[in-house]
Amino acid sequence: RYELGLEHAFGIGGTPVVDLRRFSESTSRQMATLFGVGADSDSGHYYVASSGNVEVTGWRVGLRGDVARHVHGSVEYTVGEAVWSDQRRDGKLWRLAPSASRRGSQRLHDLTGRLEASLPDSSTRVVVAYRLDNGFSARNRSLPVVDGRFNLEIRQALPYQPFRTGKVNAVLDVRTLRRDVLDDGAFFDELLTVGAPIRVTGGFQVQF
Repeated sequence: RYELGLEHAFGIGGTPVVDLRRFSESTSRQMATLFGVGADSDSGHYYVASSGNVEVTGWRVGLRGDVARHVHGSVEYTVGEAVWSDQRRDGKLWRLAPSASRRGSQRLHDLTGRLEASLPDSSTRVVVAYRLDNGFSARNRSLPVVDGRFNLEIRQALPYQPFRTGKVNAVLDVRTLRRDVLDDGAFFDELLTVGAPIRVTGGFQVQF
């Protein structure tokens, strides 16, 4: 993956920052993942297959900065062209979710937003992210669809310090996104995940 871009800050601190990037991405044997296949299926509860090789090129424009006191936000719009090759069709993938078995080229439009709020009085941090795209795969659909997925994370600092520089957080995470929108990964990893379940996780995080 290659990117070349420029960004401009309209001041200092939390003032808005605008960036513009040109990117190119090449993925071999792009993975598609289908959830909810069924326990009675020979595929089990989920099924993984390759949709082929894909080249994605396009532009990204983003805006980030402080939305309000203790609230930071970002929004990013991507437009690109995806071209698929090595299209040895997986028969089971085609039967279960034909829109995940890609061919030819596709124009992509993606809008991703993220808000992070810190509540200093209660030592609480809340992060909300949402991704909207016209390239999501869906069960029993022959063409990609417009769809969106979200992530909500609540992190509460606890008044317990096991080490001199450590701290403990209680964490609750609710998501249909497979990964955080800030994580690196192939462009189509999320788009070729069909029937992504709502995942709820909670626990304690110890930071040293």
